Order: sequence, then C-alpha cells, then structure tokens
Amino acid sequence: MKLLWITNRMSSDLCSTTLDAFRLGLQELGHQVTLISPQPNELTKNENDNIFLPRSSIRGLQSWSFGRSVQKFLQHTPPVWDCIVADWSVSSFVLSYSIQHQLPMTLIDRSPPADRSILASLQWRLWKRAWRNVKKSRIHHGFVVSPAHGELIESKIGLLPTHYSILGAGVDVKLFQPSTINLPARPIKFVYHGRLDKHRGILALVILISRLNEAGIQSQLTCIGEGDAMDELATYMQTCDFIFVKGRCSREQIAEELKHHHIGCLPMPNHRVWNVASPLKRSEYLASGLMVIGIDHSGHRISNINQHGFFLASQQDFHETMVNWVNALDFAYFSEWKTYASNFACEHLSWDYIVKQLEQRLQRVVDSKDS
Repeated sequence: MKLLWITNRMSSDLCSTTLDAFRLGLQELGHQVTLISPQPNELTKNENDNIFLPRSSIRGLQSWSFGRSVQKFLQHTPPVWDCIVADWSVSSFVLSYSIQHQLPMTLIDRSPPADRSILASLQWRLWKRAWRNVKKSRIHHGFVVSPAHGELIESKIGLLPTHYSILGAGVDVKLFQPSTINLPARPIKFVYHGRLDKHRGILALVILISRLNEAGIQSQLTCIGEGDAMDELATYMQTCDFIFVKGRCSREQIAEELKHHHIGCLPMPNHRVWNVASPLKRSEYLASGLMVIGIDHSGHRISNINQHGFFLASQQDFHETMVNWVNALDFAYFSEWKTYASNFACEHLSWDYIVKQLEQRLQRVVDSKDS
C-alpha cells in the first residue's frame, strides 16, 4: 500500500513515539508511508518521505494553521496514494481532497481533547465533527486507543463498534527489556516517566513514597520528564533523600533507567482524559519486567494479566491500600515476575503485534474501494 499519513504532531514531540512505531512498522512490512507533519524550522522542506508544512506557534491556532497548510499543499498534489490516515485535529481539512479523488480516508484518534479550558471546549467541537464524518462514512474508518475510548465515542456520537478499531499503546520489546540482575529488595525503587504535570497525579506519588518510608518501608521514587510539577518536586528533593528527578530522556535512556527499578507507577487520576487512555509507559514498564501500581480506572486496566504484580487501587484510598500492598509484597517473587511481565508484553503489547492489526484494517479499507 501507498499511504499518506497526516499528523499535527512534530517529530520532537514525546507523543510521536506511537506515530514512529506505526510508520516504521508499516514500512518494514513493505508499505510506503508519506508523512506530512509540522515543519521543524522556518523553512518548509522535504526529506525522503517526510513533508514538512508551516504551523502557527500560537497555542489554539496550531491545528487550524497546519490544517490550512495541508489543504493548500494538497490542492496542487496528485492523488498517488491508496489511502489517507489523518489525525482527528486536521481531518476536516483533508476531507474534500479525499472525496474529490475518491481516496479512502481513515481517522487516527490517539487522545480526545483535554477538557479543562476554553480552548479544549473548541477542540471538542472539532473532535465531534471528525467522528461524525466517520459515522456518515465520509471517513471510512477510525482508530481509538482503548475499549473505553470507543465507548466514549459511541455515547457522544452514536457510532457503531464496526466503525472503529482499537489500537492500544505498544512497546519496542527489543529496546525495553528486563535487567538480568536481581535488584535488592530495599530500598524499593519506584519509577514514573512521562509528563511531570500536577494534573497527572505526580505529587500523589510523592505522598505515597513519604508514607512508605514513615511506615518503615525503605522506598525511593525517580521521576523522569518535564512539567509544571517540577518546582514542587525540586522542593521535595531539597528536604528528603528519597525523591529523584531526571529531566527529559531519550527512549534509550528511559529503557536503561527502568532496568534499575522494581515498580512502575500509573498515577493519572480517575478523570475522563485518562479513563480512555492507553499509556505507553504501562507497556514499557511490563516489557522492562517491572511490577506496576496505579489508580484503578479503565485507562490503566489491562485484561488477562496476573494481578499479583499489576495492582490498581481506588483513588479514594490509594495511599493506604498501596502501603499495605507493598508491605505484604514478597520480593522473592520479583525474579519470576520479571520473566512473566516481559513475556506478556512480547505476546500482547509489542508494536509488531499492533502494527499488524493496523495493516490488516487499512488493507480492508483499501480493498473496499475497489469492491
């Protein structure tokens, strides 16, 4: 297949990990993928199959300005592809081109809008418009990240399950692998990587580690990333010796760091944005052989996994429940869990597995055009 993939994400964005995995995976399966994304500098340039187009630097205008750039570019571009794959945020700018040239189009929705601002309310309108076009079959198919994500769209738009497919977050199992060294049971080493934002529950992890140490359970927490909780985390680092903060790291650095911890953390609260998510870090923790703890909601749950080393607790009594769970934890089991978790990730969560699902659905969309 020849695919045109249009995304509003820049390659430097941490969230581009999923896009990179999809694109490279499809290319390894023999498909040609042309990517249109925001320009990395002031000059529009093309590199191999990358097409960079202008986008405003003003938050709130980025999707619109990039969509207009895509629209202008396509006006003078012949339809040499078999299928278009577009982010929901720019799909409306591509739709007329798709219809005009009878070129099937699919929608990628890796995350609905955040809903805590006026800007987000405008994004929700654009999001609903995109999925209504799927419902009307003007866009041929959609992709979501989780069953809860699909259920949200069904409730908001009245979409049928046949109109979308679930593509969760995967993991590069060649990069994220468990350490061959059995780590000591004390201190118990917790880790979180991703955005260090307050609304992601990062500070709740600090409280948990503090309570564990107060209970005589020697523990430490490493946070990897950047965000608006950095000042508070820096203050904690000055007053206690069990909180460590590392800045933004490469995927390779994160994979190496995870090997030296026991437990990966999913602190994102029980909120609509996180309820429909499929966090990359969950898959990466498991591939790295870590036990996993977090807030119990649909965005964190994973089916068919052994609950002994994958433990979620309600937000209301998260700290008390987790202190009791860690206190009762048998770390003699840790070596056995590492093997189990990494095997589980290889079988159910690898990008190879997920990209194959994507390929099969896109092929059906392309084939339906000729039927």
